[in-house]
Amino acid sequence: MHYRPLAPSILSTKFAFLLGVLAFVIGSSAQAQRSAPAIGAGTVPCGTYIEDRRTNSPALPEYSQWVQGNLTAYNYYSTHPILEDIPRAPTILAYLDKYCREHPLSAVGNATGPLITELGGYRPKPPR
Repeated sequence: MHYRPLAPSILSTKFAFLLGVLAFVIGSSAQAQRSAPAIGAGTVPCGTYIEDRRTNSPALPEYSQWVQGNLTAYNYYSTHPILEDIPRAPTILAYLDKYCREHPLSAVGNATGPLITELGGYRPKPPR
């Protein structure tokens, strides 16, 4: 069965925010180097996202809301520098376009770690 995100009218902004916070708190595995379950638009494969962009799917707001929720959760819960500005949806979708073209086998949510770094937040420790 092929996963399709819920229509934007079904997924409220508050619910998307809470999902983002939950996914960030539970699934910040890129920084913690461990696996953790996650739900929502961030779990969608990049190939599906690219197809949704190509067809201008009504589910596109879910992707940007999921990422914005994760960025907001980062600001609330991280001990690293906060993000001074959280991008609007068009900027996030452009970033996801680039990330998913470069990482077609990845999941959309895996773009949040590099995005946080680019926005001046989390900085990985240099290798020894």
